[in-house]
Amino acid sequence: MRVTKNGDFFSKDTNTIISSISGIATIIASIIAILTLLIWRKQQLYSEKFRILMELEDSYELLFNQYYENFNWFYQIFKLSLEATEQNTKLIHDKIIKDFEQFKMINQSAVYEKNYQLSYARATRLDIGIELIESLKFEKLKSFSTDNMNMLNNDNFSSEAQKEELNHKFANNFCKLKNEGHEHFKKIRKSI
Repeated sequence: MRVTKNGDFFSKDTNTIISSISGIATIIASIIAILTLLIWRKQQLYSEKFRILMELEDSYELLFNQYYENFNWFYQIFKLSLEATEQNTKLIHDKIIKDFEQFKMINQSAVYEKNYQLSYARATRLDIGIELIESLKFEKLKSFSTDNMNMLNNDNFSSEAQKEELNHKFANNFCKLKNEGHEHFKKIRKSI
């Protein structure tokens, strides 16, 4: 081992080179740390966005299933009540009571609607443009349900063909809006 005249282990030039290399290494390590932090943060935000979006999509699906059950139940009841004769009036009455007790539609619908509204509110805070999509807004979904229930009230079910036409109209409206929503969810998932 050689020691310089001043008692240093390395010469002045060697110390400068080592100091420069360690400075460059520190800068590179800092850049890598910052990039790693940015990538980690982006992954964390993505996970949260994806989770909230999936919750909204699940709420959408549950709400639509509930709307379908509601329409189907009322459709069957209206249909039976208009076909009523004295012999089956008791049967219709029993069906309404039994189904309504089991179904508890009003409470279930309210819960699904509130869950959807809450999930939608969370999703709008993500800044992914979901509030610009008309078919995912709660007001649109509620209007869909109300309009289809009103179709039941407005129809007189005087013929089998009219019953089928009403059911067909509902199925078309239901599938169209539900599929439109699913397509929007798919596009949103790809964009985040």
